[in-house]
Amino acid sequence: MINLAGTNWVLRVVTASASNVEVSASWVDLGGSPAVVTPGAQNTAAITAATTTTFVPAPASGQTRNVKGAVIANTSVGASTLVTVQVYDGSVACQLARALLAPGDRLALGEDGLWTHQSAQGAFAGIPVGANMYFDRSTAPDGWLARSGQLVSRVT
Repeated sequence: MINLAGTNWVLRVVTASASNVEVSASWVDLGGSPAVVTPGAQNTAAITAATTTTFVPAPASGQTRNVKGAVIANTSVGASTLVTVQVYDGSVACQLARALLAPGDRLALGEDGLWTHQSAQGAFAGIPVGANMYFDRSTAPDGWLARSGQLVSRVT
């Protein structure tokens, strides 16, 4: 999760080349007295040029926006693009994640605050061998073992 603590704080994506990039994000706003939790979400219109696009707007005054998740997907048929995710406070941009997205690839922010790069075939990039990963499908991708609690041979 990412907290946007000021009325100028936003999350934005920088696309380095023309492609077709779609972004979806969800958050909760926290604030008020007594404390109020207000959920929110936004799907950003397809980004088709090399540009900087805000995909999570700033919270209202007196609120903290807690970003729960986001997905940035390259839905282009043939063009790859480099995407950079930034948190921007109105004057300073801080890079949070960066990935070259081939057609069908996606970059996702989980509620745990970790960014993952998933290929169009379902494989995850940059994950250490033997890491335990949550997977939201009924069958594991090629080369993965489903974790069910049984012992696994380290020899074969």
